[in-house]
Amino acid sequence: MSPGCSRCARRWHDARIVDFARDADLLFIEAVFLDADSELSARKSHLSTTQAGGIARKANVRHAEPFHFSARYYPDETRHRVEFERAWHGA
Repeated sequence: MSPGCSRCARRWHDARIVDFARDADLLFIEAVFLDADSELSARKSHLSTTQAGGIARKANVRHAEPFHFSARYYPDETRHRVEFERAWHGA
């Protein structure tokens, strides 16, 4: 059963994704918004770059590929990939 508060619901949802992806060889995961826009990410029910990278780290995936970046950042994907990698590898 899903908890009532939105922060609790997000953690519950993230934990379900971690369980699903655990020890995967390859994980494709959305990283729609940069961390600076994490409130927007939550309102839109999408993952931020750091949330996605954290899920990949917790799931212990071998390879991860973030995708589905918001068009608001087009054409530069560099910050998305840097934030994702930092969260995934803890750098």
